[in-house]
Parts: sequence; C-alpha cells; structure tokens
Amino acid sequence: MFTSIADRLLPLLADWDTTAFLLLNGLHSPSWDSVMAQVSSPWVLIPVHGLVLAAICRRADWRRSAALFAVLLLVIFVDLAGTHVIKDSVQRVRPCNEDGLASSIHFVGGRRSGAYSFVSTHTSYAFAVAGFAWFSLARHRLALGLGGWAAAVGYSRIYLGLHYPGDILGAALWGVSSAAALHGGVVLARHLPWPGARWPETSAANTAPAHLSTHP
Repeated sequence: MFTSIADRLLPLLADWDTTAFLLLNGLHSPSWDSVMAQVSSPWVLIPVHGLVLAAICRRADWRRSAALFAVLLLVIFVDLAGTHVIKDSVQRVRPCNEDGLASSIHFVGGRRSGAYSFVSTHTSYAFAVAGFAWFSLARHRLALGLGGWAAAVGYSRIYLGLHYPGDILGAALWGVSSAAALHGGVVLARHLPWPGARWPETSAANTAPAHLSTHP
C-alpha cells in the first residue's frame, strides 16, 4: 500500500519541483547573473567564518571558546559527510544535466560541480553554520542574519541552474538538523555522570547565574 502511494506521490512531487525550478530559474537578468554567482562563491565564506569565529572568541573563558570551536568543526564535518551520503544514495541528476531541461534553463557559469543535486551542499553548509549560531552560540540575531545569507545561497543555486527547490529545502532541513542534533548531544553528554569530567559551557543559554547555584 505504502509503496503504491509512494510510486504515485514521488513523480507528482518531482513534477511540482521541476515546475517551481523553471519558474524561479526563469527570473533572471544579466546584472543578477554576476550577483548570484558571487553569492554562491566560496569567497563569501571568509567574512561569514570571521563573524562566527569572532562570536566564539568573545567568550571570557578560553575553554568555552575551544569547546564551541570543536562543536563547530564537528557540525561542519557531520553536515558535509551527510550531504555526500545523501547524494550518493538518492542520485538525483542535476537539472542542468537533464537532457529534457538543459536546453530550456538559464545556466550560469559553465560549472556543474558534481553529477547529483539532492541535497545542495552549499545550502546545507550555510544552514548548518546558521544553526550552530542559534543553538550553540545562542546568538540569535547573528543566527537570523546567517539564516538570511543561507536562504540567499539556496536561491542562488536555483538561479544558477544547479539545483531544484526540493534540493534546497532538503539541504536546509539537513543543515539545521545537524547543528541541532550535535548541540543536543553535547548538552546531553554534559549531564551524564562522567567521573572526574569538567565540561565547559557551550552556550550562553546554558550558563546559570552564580546566585542560582545549588551549591552552598
């Protein structure tokens, strides 16, 4: 029963996804071509990483800063490894590589950067960094700003002809989930009875004021 429903539903979703892709990809102009190419450029990551590292280094306790940096590296590793596993498992062909679409899409840059499209690595990475800022750094304004940047990255991947909207939604879900799951795992690990372990706080939200301490 479920197999028959999936067999009917998946082609319908794919058709909707293709229609949405052609609509969004068709909204282009020469001036926006260069803007979207820059949004997807790896060079944009330099100021983004600078903002995140500055937020980490503002912690008064160097152990807390080191712990946050370790969590960030773990989030990035899990996110990137997961996207490659998902891509190799799903093997959805990029729209720019589809014979039926290649002649009708607006393809910018001449680079295809891999055969498969689900999920978008660029978008997943951007949302994972935004999720880290929200959950682990507890810097919500920074996280919202990074979330806006991540959404722009996602749209640029559609604009450039490299990804379907479904690839972007799946990537956003995976990136945020990776950051949330790893933060939750760290918080859980801190509450386990590890003999002799002293865990630094990994979030401002987890730091209780001194006058609320339960110790005499």
